[in-house]
Amino acid sequence: MHGWEAYFVRAGHRVHLLTWLMPGVPSVAEEPGVKVHYLPGAALFSKPRLGLLRSLWAGMHVRFLVRRYRIDLLHAHQAIPYGFWASLSGAHPMVLTAWGSDIFTEPYTSRRAMRYVRHALAHADLLTADSEHLRRAALDLGCRAPSTVVQLGVDTAAFAPGRREQARQALSLPQDTPIVLSPRALSPVYNIDVVIDSLPLVLKRGPSTCY
Repeated sequence: MHGWEAYFVRAGHRVHLLTWLMPGVPSVAEEPGVKVHYLPGAALFSKPRLGLLRSLWAGMHVRFLVRRYRIDLLHAHQAIPYGFWASLSGAHPMVLTAWGSDIFTEPYTSRRAMRYVRHALAHADLLTADSEHLRRAALDLGCRAPSTVVQLGVDTAAFAPGRREQARQALSLPQDTPIVLSPRALSPVYNIDVVIDSLPLVLKRGPSTCY
């Protein structure tokens, strides 16, 4: 989230961040120029059976913040839960950014989750996603808003690739050897088994491949 926050702060905008996590969590520590709001009563509504009640309460709180601070643009990250909360607030314009599991897996865990995700997508004024595959999956779930792909990137001012030859030398790799890298986490949702199963095919075509 910090990349989004910092960009709009540098552009001269007032930025507010709402989270249902508890105060003091390092991942949502306040940054200069960002006002963090913690959902009141988050501990009270943390039980699974109170999920709908929590969503209604969160939607009301989002609406309250939008009116109190005269928010010009509401940006919800993940269709569920934040996208659903934003859709319940009735605030517009609303941008919804899909992140992956909120579209690919969460809607299929229960009928209620599917309704929540569809409701969020139906009320978005703009959809962004970090891949074309994810964007199309959101459209298949009923999103009719304009949509665009925003790729995650690297700040080349801070991280710039050096010479390929030097990098390979530092890692003791041959200069002309193909390299296969999968940076995803070891979790079933990322289909690491497919990557592993494909290695024999890769090695058959390039026996010297490093992985």
